[in-house]
Amino acid sequence: PEGAPDALELVLLLSIRPFLARCAEALMPRADFARWAHGHCPACGWEPDFAVLLASGDRLLICGRCACQWANGEHTCPYCGNDERSRVTSFATRDGRYRVYGCDACQRYLKAYDVRKGQRPVMVNVDSIATLPLDAAAQQRGSGLTGEISVLGARVHGRQTRHNRRHAICRRRYRRNCASRQAKD
Repeated sequence: PEGAPDALELVLLLSIRPFLARCAEALMPRADFARWAHGHCPACGWEPDFAVLLASGDRLLICGRCACQWANGEHTCPYCGNDERSRVTSFATRDGRYRVYGCDACQRYLKAYDVRKGQRPVMVNVDSIATLPLDAAAQQRGSGLTGEISVLGARVHGRQTRHNRRHAICRRRYRRNCASRQAKD
């Protein structure tokens, strides 16, 4: 709701997420989304939160609202549709399990888990926290922050702004915890 506190919006989103996830789970086998080429979720219209790179090399986007998964080109920006390879940059962690795709056209980025390098399936909530250092790296390289704690930002500008604040708080806490651990050592 417009003018509502950020915490209320987050509570409302988190409270409807299980219902939306169940709806998407029921809808996806019944509908044919094989030719869905859009960057937003075919079930609820939200933007992707994360991506997973499959063993086949295909990339599936994962909705931040209902956890629906759909195929999208590996080097296509899901936010602006840019598919110029020279304008979509990526970098990976040292072990190669996580990757960030940054779009130079819209200054946004998407984090991905590579199952070819990992030993388990993608777990969006866990992987979003595990990749907080990648958020900092992407921001240093100039990509704008996209997403909510575990979801990429909504199209509505106000939600994107509130999300940025929430994500910034998470990053500050993470850095503080790392610094205090290093100080103890």
